[in-house]
Amino acid sequence: MPHDAHSPLDKVSLTVAAGDSGTSSLYEDDGHSAPSRRAATTRIRHAEHGGAHVLTIGPAKGTFKGRASRRRWTVSFTGVERAPRQMTVQGARLSASAWKWDADTHTLRVTLPAHGVREQVTVRNR
Repeated sequence: MPHDAHSPLDKVSLTVAAGDSGTSSLYEDDGHSAPSRRAATTRIRHAEHGGAHVLTIGPAKGTFKGRASRRRWTVSFTGVERAPRQMTVQGARLSASAWKWDADTHTLRVTLPAHGVREQVTVRNR
């Protein structure tokens, strides 16, 4: 994914497959420096229990010139059997306009409010 100081990664799309819990990381750097010197990593955890999903996007660790300070995530949960009764971000209920469930593809897509990359964000749906 191209990145430089003129096009910071301020919008990210993430796909989460339902069916089990898991972790991943988003790695970013300035594209020029040695990876261990100028980079940031964001840990992503997904937990599933009884049809409820909890996605935690951790705070970015590390920095580099041109790193975005705020970010908007769009998350697609695949394999979701039914529309959620409730969606929350940071414990606050999301309006129905912030998410869409596709009954044909069993995909739940949610666009999160922009937040600082150094903030943890937790999304819950049930």
